Amino acid sequence: MQTITGYFPTLASLVNNLLDFDLDAAIAHFNAQIEHFNSRASSYSIECITKFVICITKFRPLRGSSFLPTSPAIANKKCLINVKNKKDNKCFVWAIFAGLFPTKVNQNSVYTYTKYLNVLNTTRINFPMQTKQIAQFERQNPFLSVNVLYYDSESREF
Repeated sequence: MQTITGYFPTLASLVNNLLDFDLDAAIAHFNAQIEHFNSRASSYSIECITKFVICITKFRPLRGSSFLPTSPAIANKKCLINVKNKKDNKCFVWAIFAGLFPTKVNQNSVYTYTKYLNVLNTTRINFPMQTKQIAQFERQNPFLSVNVLYYDSESREF
């Protein structure tokens, strides 16, 4: 007899005031993973479950807006461009232009990037842009791939 340790991660699920945790779906997913594990080789069977962990974390969706000042901890590093778009909610677009069309002068000025407005397809994109629209933006602009980082000033981590 041979013993093998199996790990069965489940899918993340959103739980809030409107959506309850679907325990039946989690159990079904878990059982499907066990069946898949057992089918990989003959005679596998689950002897015992030694650990079952549920992780709950606060969901803080990212969203854009108009200009927000850069945290001093980041600004002092001189490692990013924060375009000052105080009159619109298109901070996402200005950030993309700052990356696509680097300049040595007026990096933080919307005016520097307005000449590129026809480069991006932003049809059916709502501003301020939500992270859930990034996939749509990438489909409409296949020459781009977007990564989003969030800096938590409390933990000082991305």
